[in-house]
Amino acid sequence: MKKQIFLVLLLMLVVSACGAQTQPVTGSFAGRVEGSDAFIGLVRNGDQMMTYYCDGTAETTPVLWGWFRGELNGSAFDLTNENGDHLIGEFNADGASGTITLAGGSALNFLAEPVSQPAGLYRHQETVEGAEAVAGWIVLANGEVRGGKQGGSQLISATNKPTGWVDPDVEPVRWVEPDVEP
Repeated sequence: MKKQIFLVLLLMLVVSACGAQTQPVTGSFAGRVEGSDAFIGLVRNGDQMMTYYCDGTAETTPVLWGWFRGELNGSAFDLTNENGDHLIGEFNADGASGTITLAGGSALNFLAEPVSQPAGLYRHQETVEGAEAVAGWIVLANGEVRGGKQGGSQLISATNKPTGWVDPDVEPVRWVEPDVEP
């Protein structure tokens, strides 16, 4: 009888463990966009995410550039940005993977691994002479950087040091300016 009770309890424990929901992956992720010189940075907190991809360096003006921000469906994301680029993919225990389909139709796959500061996604937004300017940087774990700055419709290389780290512990996901409390 004791053996049967033990087996029933064990079975109940296994069934409840299998049905338990896992906590969503939260954090910063960075990686390379295949078939290009671009990097991608992603930040997730719960069901919110922010993503940026760019191929600009201190010496070269970006050709590939785009920001995405939105909600996830579980671990999956399916977002379209103001440029008409489409981002699909998912988060998992090893990081994030997916595809960026550019407005022109080209599809680029990416893989991103979990990273911690100083690696990650950076964003700086300001108004210059009445126009909104947005700069972004992706820093890989090995210290390599890609970034650019957009003012109006003009893209330029972001030659200054990355500022405004996107903090995965802030909800909703947003950037945190240096020396400013979240």
